[in-house]
This record gives sequence, C-alpha cells and structure tokens, in this order.
Amino acid sequence: MERPLQRKTVLWMVPFLFLLHNGEEALTMASTLEEVRSGMPRFLRVFLPPVTEEQFLVSLVLLTVLVFLCAWFGNIGRDRSWGVYALVGLQMVLLLNVLAHVTTLAVVGRYTAGSVTSLLVNLPFSVYLIRRAFVEGWVARHSLLVMIPLAFVIHTPILFGFLYFSGFVARLLFGT
Repeated sequence: MERPLQRKTVLWMVPFLFLLHNGEEALTMASTLEEVRSGMPRFLRVFLPPVTEEQFLVSLVLLTVLVFLCAWFGNIGRDRSWGVYALVGLQMVLLLNVLAHVTTLAVVGRYTAGSVTSLLVNLPFSVYLIRRAFVEGWVARHSLLVMIPLAFVIHTPILFGFLYFSGFVARLLFGT
C-alpha cells in the first residue's frame, strides 16, 4: 500500500497549482477577455465586471502571492491552524471556480482562459484535498460545511471587489 503524501506537501501544492492555473489565465486572457464578454448572453454580461487585461494580471499576481503567504506563514504542519483553514478554503474557492469555467465553456462554446488547468488540475486536486482534509481532520468537519457558502461569497462579490482594487494598482503601475 502506498503512503499518502504528507499534509504539508499536499497543502504546499495549493499555491503552486494556484500559480499554474493563474499562469494559464495570464497567458491566455488577452485573447479571450473580450471574446468571452461578447459571447455571453446579454443577461449574463451584467455579472461580469469591466476588467482590463492589466487589471486582471495584477489581480492574478496579488492573489497568487497571497496564497503563497498563507502557506508560508500559516503553520500548515499543525492541525486546524489558520493556514490549513485558509488553504483548504481557497481550494474550495478553486473548486467553485471549476464550475464557473465549465459554465463559461458551455455558454461560449470554446476554450476560455484557465479552462484546461481548471478541469484537468483543479477539479481532481480539489476533490483530493477536501476529501483528505475531511477524513484526516485537518479542519473541523463543520468548518468544511461553512466553507461552501463562504466560497461563493469569496468567488464572486469579494473577487469582484478585489478586481476593482486591482484596477487602482494597475493604474498606478501602468497608468491605464
């Protein structure tokens, strides 16, 4: 029987896989940003905030740094530390993001930025991580249930607020 990966190794995979996904989005967003917006039905466009490429790139960088900081300073070797909760919760958000990518693929009908890593990496890894966190008690079981609605709040309203903030940073950096 194979020994499962150590918890710290699994949790350190979160920022690196976050980086991989955000890297795919960064490399492909310019070509799909307007395409996705124009391919969406009019009633769904109201849910997409107006985002520039620079603003999106700043968001990706800031979010990726934030996830690495959670792993670095979060004492992830200890059960139920804030870092373990943060990384499991962020992976729950990425699992929800898979649904957003699948929805976008279905609506637009073609590749959109981040779709490949979302489906081939984030989906299986999210299921693996969340299952291990549940079975091995890395986080309290009731906390996993709380993370589900919290993931919706983080994925949409908080993420849009973060994109808005990134617009300020992008204007400072790029003058756009």
